[in-house]
Amino acid sequence: MKKLLAVITVIVLLGIIAVPYINGLIMEKTLKDFFAEANSLSSQTGSNYTLEILNYHRSIFSSDIDWRLDLSSLKNVYGIDEIIFSDHARHGYTGVVSTTRLDKNPWFTSFIEEKLGGENPFNIQTAYSFFGDITSRVDMAAFTTMAEQQEISVGEGQFIIETDDHLQDFSASASWLGLDAGEQASVADVSMETEMSQVSSFLWDGSIAFSVGTLRAAPPQGQLVVNNGRLTYSLETDMADDLADTEAAFSVDSIVSAGKTIDGARGALAVHNMSASGYENLLRSYTRMTAEIVDNIQTLEDPSADAGTVLQEKMGELTFQLIAALEKLLRKDLEIHLSDILVRTEEGDISGDIRLHLLKDMTLMQFAPIVGQPALALDIFSLESSARLPEVLVDDPSLLLTPLHPGMKTGLFISENGSLTHSAETREKELYLNGHQVELGAGTR
Repeated sequence: MKKLLAVITVIVLLGIIAVPYINGLIMEKTLKDFFAEANSLSSQTGSNYTLEILNYHRSIFSSDIDWRLDLSSLKNVYGIDEIIFSDHARHGYTGVVSTTRLDKNPWFTSFIEEKLGGENPFNIQTAYSFFGDITSRVDMAAFTTMAEQQEISVGEGQFIIETDDHLQDFSASASWLGLDAGEQASVADVSMETEMSQVSSFLWDGSIAFSVGTLRAAPPQGQLVVNNGRLTYSLETDMADDLADTEAAFSVDSIVSAGKTIDGARGALAVHNMSASGYENLLRSYTRMTAEIVDNIQTLEDPSADAGTVLQEKMGELTFQLIAALEKLLRKDLEIHLSDILVRTEEGDISGDIRLHLLKDMTLMQFAPIVGQPALALDIFSLESSARLPEVLVDDPSLLLTPLHPGMKTGLFISENGSLTHSAETREKELYLNGHQVELGAGTR
């Protein structure tokens, strides 16, 4: 019996020691796998950052890690070469929790001492699960600081990010009470939610939602106030059929600017039936262009360099690459839909809806003949559009009411009960504007 108790005691003691130790091993592997994936993604996308472990000391019940984020050319934007993180991780029985400090960064310690009186409002913790999931949480306490002789009160906030060691799935949420800079500006009740899944280095399926309760600013034109603004974005891809759909939408309860009030506005822009590979190539070209510009910021700021010439040459080269990437999206069934447009003004509502559908594969050069022969557009596009706005909002309504082409029987708009209205559609390769067929061949040679 005593031997059995001794064996059980040894097993329990080994378990007490072994489980935290094993969790420490799992955490080390998870972290190193994550760094490898993040660096690979940065290299593939040209994101100009690298992660590096500087020191890793693991014991039975805890680990201490120093690692850094090298900002590379991004230092030209942020003015910081690197960020050093110091983690103290506690190995538990269900996982590992680490606390992160930033006090090995002189720029951070100077900010805390000089701007916040030595009180650090940031608390960073990361949890590593047995299955390789990583959850980081940043909590920020409220604080007050000075900037350009203006006191700024910053509210509390939190940021939570969850992912796995291979960066396949990613979610994040943030909430922030905002800041108050007196008469200059204020922001209140900011939040963000996102759920994304990696499709490729540049494509992430999922959605992002951003909202702000109140935004107030004092630009030269007068006070600007925005209430309950919301912006959403989503992307859905089907790589097997090389298809991608994306949509961005916004809404706001009210806008007050220069003494005028908008009692609500909303709208959405969707692009359907894109080539997923073409969209990926466009994002790749845009990212490359952005990285090139960032790389040249230092050159542009050099007074001895011809900044205008450098920027002009670089932008010309990069714009050509971006146009070439954009052209790959011009394939049959591509559709652009501007929908649910509504702006409520004191004079009345402004509304609209536009749908443009590409009927065949195109190149940019193939659009050129439309200038001289507008009827060719009916072989390229199908169109549905409608709009309405109060006539009093237009200084000279005749510009919208006068036909712009010999084949038009009306202007782009017609006057109707104090409103300017518009409707257009294509049917059987013919264009109809405000109920009348448009003879696009009229007056052409």
